[in-house]
Amino acid sequence: QFSILNSDALIFHVGRRLRKFAHGIETYTKNTTQVIFKEYVENTQTKKHYGLQTVTIHRGGAYGGHYTAYIKYDSEWFHYDDVKLLHVRPATWDEVVKIGSSNGSLFMYYPID
Repeated sequence: QFSILNSDALIFHVGRRLRKFAHGIETYTKNTTQVIFKEYVENTQTKKHYGLQTVTIHRGGAYGGHYTAYIKYDSEWFHYDDVKLLHVRPATWDEVVKIGSSNGSLFMYYPID
């Protein structure tokens, strides 16, 4: 039985919603800080190698939007968007990096060796 508690997966979350206070009023803005990520990483302590398999994307602003995902299946990337009735289309690594660097909110890596 799979459990995230005993998984070897590496999961990184980037908070894309920034909370601000100005003149006693609470507001939110979208955090579009660029994130540098790689398709493959190594844990230098364990020497274990990981491959990126999913990047969750948030399109929109701090008060609303839509989530999509880039998913790697075998050696190919696909963009999944449920707003178009389970629309899946091929994607390139360059597209994943371009969109994911400023809109990626969840990066999931899994062991490859």
